[in-house]
Amino acid sequence: MAETQQPTIHEAAAAGDLQGLTQALQRGEGIDAPRDGGVTPLMAAAFNGQTAAVQHLISHQASLDVQSVAGWTALLYAAKRGHAETLRALLKAGANPHLTAKEGETAIIEAAFSRHEDALMVLLQAGVTSGKPTSIGLTDLIVCADSGFLPAVRLLVERQASVNDANVYGETALIRASLRGHTAIVAFLLRHGADRSLKDTFDKTAKDWAVEKEFPHVAALFDANDAALDAAIASGASSAGPTSTKSAAREVDFTDFASWTQGYLYGFAGYAPMKHSSDAAAFVELIQRITQRPVITIGASLHPYQLLRPEGLSIWSYTLLRMHSQQQAALLEVGNGRASVHTVPPADAFPMSQWSDKRLFTDVNPVFGQYVPFVIPYLVPKEDGPPYWEKRMAAEVAAHGHATPYLESINEALRFLLPHPAFVVGIDAFDEKNPHAVVQNFVDVAEKLLKATIRQG
Repeated sequence: MAETQQPTIHEAAAAGDLQGLTQALQRGEGIDAPRDGGVTPLMAAAFNGQTAAVQHLISHQASLDVQSVAGWTALLYAAKRGHAETLRALLKAGANPHLTAKEGETAIIEAAFSRHEDALMVLLQAGVTSGKPTSIGLTDLIVCADSGFLPAVRLLVERQASVNDANVYGETALIRASLRGHTAIVAFLLRHGADRSLKDTFDKTAKDWAVEKEFPHVAALFDANDAALDAAIASGASSAGPTSTKSAAREVDFTDFASWTQGYLYGFAGYAPMKHSSDAAAFVELIQRITQRPVITIGASLHPYQLLRPEGLSIWSYTLLRMHSQQQAALLEVGNGRASVHTVPPADAFPMSQWSDKRLFTDVNPVFGQYVPFVIPYLVPKEDGPPYWEKRMAAEVAAHGHATPYLESINEALRFLLPHPAFVVGIDAFDEKNPHAVVQNFVDVAEKLLKATIRQG
């Protein structure tokens, strides 16, 4: 009987497998051994909220403040993922909460952007704050105001956070709270000296945004007296969660990952098709043939086994997280249908990794040596009803019995990145809970290709 393969120290850490961790350490695996991108076992455990594994690694002298290639620490990962108990364990052990990633992302910013209020309050109640802006001028206060968390805003202001600092788009905490409809936070900031006359790069004040976004209760605050402002603050303080006054039916939260479709087109090439491109115009043209809407293009063609980082983060989530911390204004531009945005992941951010579903390996299916699979991911705001590409393909099948002309038009737009012989065979949405569906798509198409080849032979 074949011997069961033991998990590596990273796999055991990510799964919270304490026995596996102990065995890995006994085999001599390094407790701080970095994997792709510099991810340590402690980071892998923190990313998945495996608090017991974090504590186990710490008890064996794991380094708390090692930073990955992108500057991330275990504590930053826990904050980004909203793992409050893991954060408490790391803080108790002495992890440095003021380290930032390369673009200046703080633990508070990551927790707030990802809308993890429990994790955010763990950090703030522990006295954590950096006060330093990110590379695009985001501060802890701006992000917490945007996310709608009044207790966090209150604590930051009490600690002398500057209420009038602006990001590179000229957006202050007051402007962000106003355009998001956070009534109590707008009132609180006005009561604490926020300058209502400041304008952003769109030449709009906070009140202008409240009017444009149809938040009448927020717009009224700019002409209210102190008593009315205090009443609005009290009302917000007595309610749970973010303080927006606009109904969910009328506002889509594009900082929420659930508001985005994680789309991808997939196909085969007669060569290694893994490429990156900064050609924004060509990428947008390609993806808009699929969506007919503003999109976030991800400038890479990847092997399916590159879609997930070792700690489990997908290329789509990675892109959204980066845009949360670096390009939130652009994120909202796409979400609100005003523009497309092109992003290019770092070339080494998504290396080939071992999946439990090995059907795309050539030693399992030799056909994938001849037909090399590739995926081109993208993000588009979710919509009611079927997507454009699905309706277009259904119409062509109904008219012609197949959708070949439509796929050929996509392949024509693909040539800037992948020359012949490379071809798209389908479009789908990635399911974070079932990533192996990507593999199944390729297996299904490969079987059809083989049958067609046999018939032709």
